[in-house]
Amino acid sequence: MEWTAAFFCRCRGCNAPHPGRPCPAASGVQTRRLASKRGAGEARLDADELDIAAPGPDQQLLDINDAVDRFAMVEPRKTELVNLRYFVGLTFEEAAEVLGITVPTAKQWWAYARAWLRVEISRPPPQGPPA
Repeated sequence: MEWTAAFFCRCRGCNAPHPGRPCPAASGVQTRRLASKRGAGEARLDADELDIAAPGPDQQLLDINDAVDRFAMVEPRKTELVNLRYFVGLTFEEAAEVLGITVPTAKQWWAYARAWLRVEISRPPPQGPPA
């Protein structure tokens, strides 16, 4: 009998012909070993939920505070969310409950505020009056 490429296993590390039956290389033992090696059963964490209030260098913290103050003049309600998330360390759910908004709205406000603050912080500092 002649074997064609269609009958050969395409799994990793196996190139043996075994038509019509499960690949021996993909047995339950190997699958469990590979799964446990890569963290099977561990709880997955959402990276967006890991924003924790953490102090930065003094100048950076002052720059952020100044930018938040400028943001408060433009968007006072969104500034409350920034203060709750960044300085207090609340989750989206907790901050949304405090502000009386939905979690998706809090996430939209947070994305907008982060983008606005990033642009504001990246601007060069204003120069003094011309001499």
